[in-house]
Order: sequence, then structure tokens, then C-alpha cells
Amino acid sequence: MTKNSPDERLVYLALRGILQGENAGLRKLKKVKKIVEKYQNQADIKNLAREFKLESICQVAVDLLKDRVFESTLRAKARFPEVFEVSPTQTAKRAISESEAAKHEDAAISSVVQGQQQQQQAPGHKPTLSSVERNETDRQCKCYCSIMSLLLLIWWSSSIPTDTATPGEDTRTIILSCLLAIQYSTSTPR
Repeated sequence: MTKNSPDERLVYLALRGILQGENAGLRKLKKVKKIVEKYQNQADIKNLAREFKLESICQVAVDLLKDRVFESTLRAKARFPEVFEVSPTQTAKRAISESEAAKHEDAAISSVVQGQQQQQQAPGHKPTLSSVERNETDRQCKCYCSIMSLLLLIWWSSSIPTDTATPGEDTRTIILSCLLAIQYSTSTPR
């Protein structure tokens, strides 16, 4: 064991998974120690316990609990900003995702425009629209674009890697289905 007291950041990282929810309200060393002992075989806690005494780990945890760091990610970010910094890899992945989202949005808009052009070229189509029809068409296009933008934003956010969950393909499949349904509804004659 090297030091008497571990770095707060290390304690936060090791215990943030167990000192949340109900446990985030603990303030007594004895109760915190009991919880930490219960989970001491977890890799993060085990590694920390190799370097420091369990008592000192728990004391730092109590200090963090009193400061309510485990209750709020915002407080944790304020206290340990370096823990939440985005790596260059994540930044690159985000840029790629944004680029893909923009391509999908462009393709969806192009598809809507093509569908409307085909509809206008169909036999029996009235070449002129009344102002009411024009306003309705404009309103529908704005609505579809808003929905597509929202769906693409959800898609983009589901593709960002996080440390707590891995996004599934289900979200992307649902969003693609919605985009296709929007595309179909804009290109199908009424």
C-alpha cells in the first residue's frame, strides 16, 4: 500500500456504480464500508484495495457522498472534468456519425422531392395548386423535415459510445422504418 488516502477521482470511478440511487444518500462510514465490502470483488474496487486500505477508501467515499457527488453527474463533472472528457476516438466517431446523418437527411429530402415531382408528372395531375393546397403541402413538408431531423438526431445520439450502455441495432432499425414510412407517405398520391 502506497499512500494513506486515495485520490478522490479514483474512488469516484471505482464506486460510482454502487454508490448511486439509495446508496448515494449514505453519510456514515460504517454503512459505506459495509456496502464497499459487499462489492469488494469487483475489479475496480479490488484494484483500489490493493493500493489503499479499505478504511481510507471508504472515508474518501463518505467525503464525496457528503458533497453529493454520487447523486449528480453534473456535480461529478464539475468536480472531475477530466473524467468526462471526450477522447479523440469518440470525437472522430461523432464526426463520422454526424456526416452519415447529414447524408441520410439529404437522401431522405431528395427522395421526398423526387416523389413529389413524380406525383406532379403523373397523368391527371393538376398542374396548378390553389393557395390552400400550396400551404398544406408546405406545412406537410416542414412537418416531415422536422420529424426526419428528430429521428436523425435520435439515430446520431444512439450511435455515440457511452461507458454504461451499448446502443443496439433496434433503435436504428426503428428510425430507418420511420424514415421510410415518411418517404412513402410523401410520395404516395392521395
